[in-house]
Amino acid sequence: MQLEALLAQPGALPSAPAATAQLISGLDNPDIDSGTVAACIATDPALTAKLLKMANSAYFWRGRTVGSINDALAKMGMRKVRSLAIGMVLNDSFPNVSPDRLHQLWNYSLNTAELARRLALEIDLDDGEAYTSGLIHAVGELPMRVGMTVAMDRLDSICKPLAFKRAEAQEAILGYSYATVGAELAKRWKFPWRIVNGVANHVRPYENEVYEPLAGVIHIAAWRGRGIELALDRKELITTYPDEVGEALGVDPDAILDFESGSEEFAG
Repeated sequence: MQLEALLAQPGALPSAPAATAQLISGLDNPDIDSGTVAACIATDPALTAKLLKMANSAYFWRGRTVGSINDALAKMGMRKVRSLAIGMVLNDSFPNVSPDRLHQLWNYSLNTAELARRLALEIDLDDGEAYTSGLIHAVGELPMRVGMTVAMDRLDSICKPLAFKRAEAQEAILGYSYATVGAELAKRWKFPWRIVNGVANHVRPYENEVYEPLAGVIHIAAWRGRGIELALDRKELITTYPDEVGEALGVDPDAILDFESGSEEFAG
């Protein structure tokens, strides 16, 4: 299916709910206050419940039970809470995708987001943008599953959903990848342009000599996240490490190799 036809499929690129649109618009506003964010999230009781469940999971556990959005904001920080809320709405926007697929995608995405945040802090990038970008970088898989189920099932038999060469396989067969589709969704939901560019370019962050640091951060974080899902050992990780991107960013490869999953469940 051509990209234009996919994007025109009913339900392939759902509109952002009003509350989510408000959260996204605040990503470019460093002065947005926690009360505004909390009030926005509180308009959706189901989202609030899921977010509190996440805040009390082993991944974010800090020894104190979180009972309100304000508590979650104090515990995890406004940027992370806002990003997670956006991710959960994206998750709920594709009800026709199997729960197993969603579970795997979002656990992988959560690990990618956390490592992207840590890498961004190392190289003086905005860690909030990095976290959000890592969380949504693979969301393009969901519209593709909604709009072209048979083709995606066939592709899965050739290349597993979280294989390292997933994007390359999609490009060879379809002419585009989940990164292109995800960037289009991020654009339509009016994410900041830096996040749109990061998602669009993370598969090849330095192609044509264009230096996209955020895309490079997502590239390495996604590589490690896939390694976690594939249960690769250290030797396998070393042999697949994206040296060129790591050297361009100036990050410590040992710190990346030592990153371990803390994720139990993103949503459900």
